[in-house]
Order: sequence, then C-alpha cells, then structure tokens
Amino acid sequence: MNFWFMAWIFFSVFIFGIFLWSIKILLQQKQCWKQFAAQHKLAYANGPLFSSATVRGQFRGYDFSLISEAQQDDGARGRKYRSIIQIELPGRMPTEAIVASEGLRGRVEAFRLPEKFMPDLPDWNKKIYFQTANHEALSSYITPDRARALNTLMSAKGANALFVFNPSESILRFETPDPLTDVQKLERLAVKMIETAQILDPQNSVA
Repeated sequence: MNFWFMAWIFFSVFIFGIFLWSIKILLQQKQCWKQFAAQHKLAYANGPLFSSATVRGQFRGYDFSLISEAQQDDGARGRKYRSIIQIELPGRMPTEAIVASEGLRGRVEAFRLPEKFMPDLPDWNKKIYFQTANHEALSSYITPDRARALNTLMSAKGANALFVFNPSESILRFETPDPLTDVQKLERLAVKMIETAQILDPQNSVA
C-alpha cells in the first residue's frame, strides 16, 4: 500500500478524532453552563450547533456574562478558545485606567494612557500592566485591599485578567483556557469574581 495513502489515512483519522473530542467538550460545556444559569436564574442561549453557549444576567447584584471567545494565537498561527467571565461595576471611578495581567499586555498597550501606576504593596507583581490617565486621582481609590485583590486576580496562573474603567463605566474580565465543564468549578470561579468585583466596586467602602 502506498506510503502517502497510509499517511493520508492516519492524518484523516487523527483530525477526525480531534473533531469528535472537541464536540464532546463543547456538549459538556453547554450542559454545565445551562445548569449554572438555571441555578442562578440567568439567561442561557444555547447558540448554533458547533458554537458555545452564552450566559448573561444579574448575578449577586452585578451584570454578569459568561462566553467563549476565539482568539488569535501568538504569532498568528491559529486560533485558541477562552472561557470568559465579564462583570460590569456600577460605581463611578475617579479617572481612567487599565490593569492587565502579563499575557494581555500587548493588547492593552495600544490605549497609551500617560501614567504608570504602582500600588504600595510589598508583594505587588511587577509584571502587571497598570496605566492611568491621572495618577493622583487614582491613588485614593487603590486601597490596600483593592491592590491585593488586583494582584491576586492578575497573577492567576494559566489565565489572563483585565480591569478597565473610566468615570462612566468599569469592566472586570477573566479569561481561562479551561472550557469550564464542571459546575462546581464554574461556581467557585464565578463567586470569586463577584467577590473581587465587590472589593473593586467604588460604591463599597474598602479600608
């Protein structure tokens, strides 16, 4: 039998196996997200057959979104998928700023805010990108508790996080390669994100 024919069969089987595995993970993800949405009375949209579901609504008083997003891989070699939790904070911020984990630095540097910000925290991760439009205006907002919350979130291993805000809107975002197919794990992550949002919310008094 021709070598190239055998190679074609091998790669065809290999690619088909990856496709079946991807479909299995997608179905598990949809089932998990649907269960999570039902538990918290959130809106669930199943999406097209070969696309991820979406979950949106009010979760513990905050606008909450759970989505899957295809992102261009480093070096533009392909696409990677990330599960994303995004929370909107209602409080009014004192100025514009961006805080991002190291993995998102390239994407957020384009905003070119003029001043670098470094919280007064002994173990602050210096790889975190933190730029602001007004250093002085931001100083009173970044309390020790908020600095610790940001440091923990932005330093999460294997994940990326972003906190972007201005005086009119604020978005807290967490990206993970985990498809989040386990309800208990998804619940823990969602609650942790809400707890972080509560600390960062300027409507809440944080010492």
